[in-house]
Amino acid sequence: MTEAKHRSVQEECRSRWSVKEGGTLDLEDLTTPDLVVLHAAVGEELRRRGVTRSANNPVGDLAEHLFCRAFGWKQAPNAMRDSDAMDVAGMRYQIKGRRLTARNKSRQLGALRDLRNQGFDVRAAVLFLEDYRVFRAALIPHARVLKTAKRVERTN
Repeated sequence: MTEAKHRSVQEECRSRWSVKEGGTLDLEDLTTPDLVVLHAAVGEELRRRGVTRSANNPVGDLAEHLFCRAFGWKQAPNAMRDSDAMDVAGMRYQIKGRRLTARNKSRQLGALRDLRNQGFDVRAAVLFLEDYRVFRAALIPHARVLKTAKRVERTN
């Protein structure tokens, strides 16, 4: 998004919605279309800041951003199939995130296709609370992932 477009989105948001004292919005005062527009604007702002790299659900992009920033890893291009980042020693990391919510407390991190091929050395996993605060994070060596992963035929 260009700087001019970014400013116009910010200005539109300010003009459409009244901001309460302290700079907060009362989401209950917004219409459903307003919430959708706000959601899109937040997504664009996260992308502009380099926190997310796609317009998809931000959980995966946020997980990658946080691990890479915390450990100084280099993010792989989006097209990489088996690894999401690499450290200076050449260790490859597959990064997965999951957001726990009141409606879905599942901690399943997603499919691991072609696991035996070892397209990564370490799985970096993070569980977020509903408000995206980090609940738990772990680095799991490929050998441990291989040993504990369960095959789900319809996914793998």
